[in-house]
Amino acid sequence: MTRTREVTFQIEAAARRALELSGEGDIVVGIFSEIAERSNSGAEVSVTLVPQSQRTITSEGFANLWREQVGNIPDLESLFFDYVFGPGGSAEIEIELAHPEVETLRLAAADVAEAISRYPGVEDIRKGFGQEMPQLNFEIKPEGRSLGITARELGRQIRHAFYGAEALRQPRDRDEVRVMVKLPKEDRRSRSGLEDLLIRAPNGGEIPLRQAADILQTNAPVRIERVDGSRVLDVTANVIPGVNNGNTILSVLSKKELPAILSKYPGLRYSFEGEQREAIQELSRGLVASLFAIFAIMASLLRSYLQAFIVLLTIPWSLAGAVVGHVLLGFELSIFSIFGMIALCGMVVNGGFVLAVTRNRYLESGVPLHEATVLAAQRRFRPIFLTAITTFLGLVPIIFETSVHSLFLVPMAISLGIGTLVSTFVVLILIPVVFVALENAGRLRRESEPSQADGDALLTTRAL
Repeated sequence: MTRTREVTFQIEAAARRALELSGEGDIVVGIFSEIAERSNSGAEVSVTLVPQSQRTITSEGFANLWREQVGNIPDLESLFFDYVFGPGGSAEIEIELAHPEVETLRLAAADVAEAISRYPGVEDIRKGFGQEMPQLNFEIKPEGRSLGITARELGRQIRHAFYGAEALRQPRDRDEVRVMVKLPKEDRRSRSGLEDLLIRAPNGGEIPLRQAADILQTNAPVRIERVDGSRVLDVTANVIPGVNNGNTILSVLSKKELPAILSKYPGLRYSFEGEQREAIQELSRGLVASLFAIFAIMASLLRSYLQAFIVLLTIPWSLAGAVVGHVLLGFELSIFSIFGMIALCGMVVNGGFVLAVTRNRYLESGVPLHEATVLAAQRRFRPIFLTAITTFLGLVPIIFETSVHSLFLVPMAISLGIGTLVSTFVVLILIPVVFVALENAGRLRRESEPSQADGDALLTTRAL
């Protein structure tokens, strides 16, 4: 705990040096530290800066400057830097490993961390485990069992002797004071004091702890994490933006290094974790359900499963346009991109649905199939095009926003704006082409059926 506090103060001092080197005067709102919040050897230091509009240095730039000022601390197990200007705050790479044996799990985590470190742009790698703390285990001897001493009773008496047993509660004003009774301090600071501790048996007899149980000195992890009853370790890392991409690294890892590690440690399991990936999984299930609902509604109104399926063809092409828009504008796909794509799926089917309804009305009035498709596209060109272009123009200010605090919204606007523009060409070009192609295919099939029937009749006549 003392060393953890010292390192925390060093990191705080490094943050203040980084603020001075930034050369921007007073841009800090406050520095907040948490020591031993999750474990005795862990701490967290947070620096809150003024809004980006009031400073020139970015959050990423300050984090890099802070990292340089911290330097190398010899006994530091792991160091993790992160900066947040919107929703987020978790590591971009997070791999959860599970295995029944602790030592195998630690070796596998070290191998995974080593594999991640070979990729460019990866920093702040954490293996998920650190230095173990000393621990004393107690195994009851036959002498202790003969007196009826159980592991539960032994642990309770040792806890009361060193932590304290509540003897009295005394009210004082609005508070309540608890009086704890435990061994004197000098007896609690030595191994001999522990060994000489008298353990009371259920029959009223007493026996020294060294005679009642064996005292074994071992090491134990500071924190134990379990998921569904299995012991797990999380290997995490950050990725420098513009140098590499977390999803790309995980994709390559799953094909190259991770299969070799799984074969090296039988029984090892892994999964890609993180708040964004969990959200994407939940959203994917909801998207599939919504697509089925959209298909059912259009099929019931159009009275055709085939026409409803043709209208749904606008969705994959619009999503492809949204991805291309990210590439052209230099943005990576994020959870907010997925939000925009999900909203896009509900928007782009409107144009195709209106086109199909108009085409069916022309067919009901006796217009030929090919002509009805062309007339429907001509009549609905203006509303479909105007809807797409006005939607895109309304999102342009967000797409080209430069404020750091609004950057996390840009991918969502790109998905909606670019995807809507692409859907215009899909609805006005691809869908009519599909309708006409299916019409020609049906005509050819109908023309081939009489020819086949005449050929069969001719063969029958000749046979007779």
